[in-house]
Amino acid sequence: RNLISDRRVEQNSELKRGNYGRISSNGICFWDGWSGCTRSFGKTNKDLKRKGNSRTGLQGRVIQCFESLGSENVKPFYFFLIWIFGFFVLLSFDLFMEGFVFEWLEWNGTIKNDWFFALWWGFVVIWVIYGTKTLYEKTRMLRSEK
Repeated sequence: RNLISDRRVEQNSELKRGNYGRISSNGICFWDGWSGCTRSFGKTNKDLKRKGNSRTGLQGRVIQCFESLGSENVKPFYFFLIWIFGFFVLLSFDLFMEGFVFEWLEWNGTIKNDWFFALWWGFVVIWVIYGTKTLYEKTRMLRSEK
């Protein structure tokens, strides 16, 4: 028996199913079918002189994980939870920047940090539009199936 991040894999044939994992040259990305990527395994670059392979390998694994979020396998309720979690991530990043970075740079109360807030609000607006559009499409698809 193999155990992969507390999820049981009874046989290697389960790894070949289309809804369980994707095998590529960059590695394999496991997901549980509803919440997105749970674990990503890939080849490590042992040759430190070749920096390109490790970066492209990481990019491939990250892309595979994000592709599973937008896929049709994610139920609307779980996508909603992930979407709300994204707001907490954005807020935490903002509080970290205000509380530590801008204090260290002595930018609080000045106009030097205005670019950050414009960029941050842009990300928030994009996140709202993306989540609203995706939730609308997912719920419309569920209604049409019933």
